[in-house]
Amino acid sequence: MISTLKLVGGGGAAMPAAIAKKLKDLHGLNYLKGYGLTETIAATHLNPANAPRAQYLGMAVFDIKSCISSPQDHKELGPNEIGEILIAGP
Repeated sequence: MISTLKLVGGGGAAMPAAIAKKLKDLHGLNYLKGYGLTETIAATHLNPANAPRAQYLGMAVFDIKSCISSPQDHKELGPNEIGEILIAGP
């Protein structure tokens, strides 16, 4: 049955890199991670199927705006800075 799969995806906890690599090595399948919140009802970010990246929560979908913000002063942070994810949408 696994031969009929075209992709595998999920959300929640991060997929361990070693398991994602084994999935790719054994079956040629990329693991596509998504991100969302119960409060948003659906995914707010999806890893693109045509260019998947490991350990990447994905790009914002539809009309979603997001950024990483400093928890102290709520200023938007740059690449590789640690903060909180802020999400806004319609």
